[in-house]
Amino acid sequence: MALNNSKVVKVEVLLELLRFFREIILKINIFDLKVKCSLRKKGIDRVKILHLQSMDKFIEPYINLINKYFKPEDHSFAVLTPSKEKEFNSVHKNINYIYKKLPSLLSLIKLMYKSERILLHGLFNKKIIILLFLQPWLLKKCNWIVWGGDLYCYSNKRDKIKDKLIEMMRRKIIRNLRNITTLVKGDYNLAVKWYGTNAKYNHGVYVNPINLHYLDSMPHLNKTDMDILNIQVGNSGNPSNQHIEVLKSLKKFRKENIKIYLPLSYGGSEEYIKEVIEFGYKVFGGNFVPLLKFLKADEYAKYLSSIDIAIFNHNRQQGLGNIFALVYLRKKVFVRSDITSWDYLTESLDLDVFKTEEIDQFSYEEFIKNISTVDNPQKVKKLFEDKYIAQIWNKVFEAENK
Repeated sequence: MALNNSKVVKVEVLLELLRFFREIILKINIFDLKVKCSLRKKGIDRVKILHLQSMDKFIEPYINLINKYFKPEDHSFAVLTPSKEKEFNSVHKNINYIYKKLPSLLSLIKLMYKSERILLHGLFNKKIIILLFLQPWLLKKCNWIVWGGDLYCYSNKRDKIKDKLIEMMRRKIIRNLRNITTLVKGDYNLAVKWYGTNAKYNHGVYVNPINLHYLDSMPHLNKTDMDILNIQVGNSGNPSNQHIEVLKSLKKFRKENIKIYLPLSYGGSEEYIKEVIEFGYKVFGGNFVPLLKFLKADEYAKYLSSIDIAIFNHNRQQGLGNIFALVYLRKKVFVRSDITSWDYLTESLDLDVFKTEEIDQFSYEEFIKNISTVDNPQKVKKLFEDKYIAQIWNKVFEAENK
């Protein structure tokens, strides 16, 4: 049976991509030999651990932590950044900025061969995925630090051939990794289930940009019946927050003395955020407050201190940095019970959190019950302490040597 024109084009594109990959592989093999010979001749010491990450609010505090508690000469940080203007204002000498151009990518490849171990802080970047797919021999020294979206994208719909190819490459990469590090053990279990990987498990946690200094400086406010009840929904503009579903659940309380805040400054498309804002204003009017400006850590801590109830309706593990800060501030927090975060929060940390899906059945009195009386602060305090976080990463690094 003859193929239609669109299928013929797709097959031709695929074959052309495979020819391109084959040519790249040959060039990389030659480059690999040259790099190894060059390193031997120059007597350059190998770097123990290469950290490969994209520019993000969690990365600079993490780099500072590692350089403070470990030998800086044992660690090299390759930070993918769109331009020099986005670089950190840092005094550390072990940061290498990687740009989009070929010379920068070649320098990254050199760092990858020079290192004994590679920690992949997130597996989002298509160029990195292609580089790892074309150099499968590097995977035996790679540890994937799962961020969340890079795992749960497994279920994303993919119509374009290039997107299907990238996911095919990711599958091959994840299946052959040496280690996988997650904050929540359930995410590792999903990686095993979805990708069939035999990678060993490590537990890891990042530095929360909202630190104890900011949180402890916030006054503890006691609510009275006359006060407005401040409710936060979600932590970003990502559709995984499922904002509108929560707003529909809260609609029955719209005549109460409430104000609803939605942090929407990052993570979602303009179209989705516009849809959420329009719905929020339609239902709650002036008691609906979309937060469209990205706040600094101290400003965000002050904002969180004003919140009474926070509702997280993510369909996956997400927003834990917000949750940790809110429960430390004794806020009432709702989380869905059918995601990996629930078991981690309620069993591993033994926190008193509530089920988002039960809000539909609550009266207003039940909804606001136990505000500011939840005994959570001491259970999460260690997650904000640098020494504890450094101990966690020390175990990760020790596992790399086994």
